[in-house]
Amino acid sequence: LFAALEAEGSRLGALGLCGLYRYAQLCGFRGSCREWMPLYAELCRSYGWPPASGAPDVAQFEQLVDDRRGAGYCTDDELSELVREVSKSPPSRQRARAELAVVLFQILDPKQTGRLGQAELQHLAGFCGLAVEADDWAQQYS
Repeated sequence: LFAALEAEGSRLGALGLCGLYRYAQLCGFRGSCREWMPLYAELCRSYGWPPASGAPDVAQFEQLVDDRRGAGYCTDDELSELVREVSKSPPSRQRARAELAVVLFQILDPKQTGRLGQAELQHLAGFCGLAVEADDWAQQYS
């Protein structure tokens, strides 16, 4: 299952936001990409995965699906069914990435200006794991 979902991810060896979104959809999540992003961030926080690393990797994914108290838990039978389901449909990585990029832009641009400025890009950098002080960011940005 991981290998099939990995094709949806943002880098080799990890599912990332897109791959895990596909897993959530297979498990019944019916929300939009925009609704998925904060849930992904919460999963990363809950399991201690750094989002910028493209988490989860295969070991982290196993942790997710084996956690009986977690939202990502699946029985062996359910996992087998998901594998069958994923093997029926071709990967939609490019579409999913494009959708998520648009949603991310919309989240970072709540005033709908169509542009991301210094503050918005600093927020994105923080989400990606780059801790930069506001003064340093302003100096680097200008």
